Amino acid sequence: MRNFIEQTILDIQSVVCDLFYNEETAAKKGLLQLLEPRLKLLSIFFLIIGTNLIGSISGMAVFNAYALILVGCSRVPVIRYLKWVSIVALLFTGVVVLPSILNIVKPGEVLWSISDRLYVTKPGLYSAGLLILRTFASLSFVYLLTVTTKWSELLKSLRILRVPAPFVATLEMTERYIFLALELTCNFFMARKSRTLRKTSGKEGRRFIADAAGSLLIRTTALGDQVYQAMLSRGYTGEVRVINQFKVKAIDYLWLSWNIAFAVMLNIVFRV
Repeated sequence: MRNFIEQTILDIQSVVCDLFYNEETAAKKGLLQLLEPRLKLLSIFFLIIGTNLIGSISGMAVFNAYALILVGCSRVPVIRYLKWVSIVALLFTGVVVLPSILNIVKPGEVLWSISDRLYVTKPGLYSAGLLILRTFASLSFVYLLTVTTKWSELLKSLRILRVPAPFVATLEMTERYIFLALELTCNFFMARKSRTLRKTSGKEGRRFIADAAGSLLIRTTALGDQVYQAMLSRGYTGEVRVINQFKVKAIDYLWLSWNIAFAVMLNIVFRV
């Protein structure tokens, strides 16, 4: 039970550190950090569109190489970037597309026989690889946007680009509630650990988890409502307001134009 509590506390602290790490990365003097948030958001949007329109593995390789160059120019740790993007792109997407490499889903030339009636086909393997590379590139651009832009500035950019206010407000409140829930959960487990003087049984541990989950739900609901009422009393109307004023420079327009041209050019060159 003690090991479980200690590991839970460490995991919560790790999540909080990751959230603060994004803010630290956004404050660095890298390429993407120097760009105006609204045009940076637009450029990433066009890159993602170009990524999903292209139908060639060679073209997807170029997009992924471009994302890796941006990672280096923006001073984002490469190992961390590869770890977070690969988890989704390779693990989750790979599991989803795994059946598509078989002849029962994608008939075609045989590459590897599993049985007399079941084998891996060349078109199926090509399609699966293309989807994984497309997912990897799209997630790379989204990851770069989130770690190189402060959360408040990203939300303000969404509103300026006419994203509905309820959607932006939901994102804003979600981030606040995540911190709130993590803090309350950490306090629960820390209090439990500080009051544990003997080895507890599995039954007691399960009872504690159930009680903690129910108490956490009740407290976060009540505190969340209090936070929202406090925001309303201070003039909150659903609009995101930040101290920094956005100023568009010539390099921002050049960056947006370059990324649009880059995405269009790759789709023309690697058109299937």
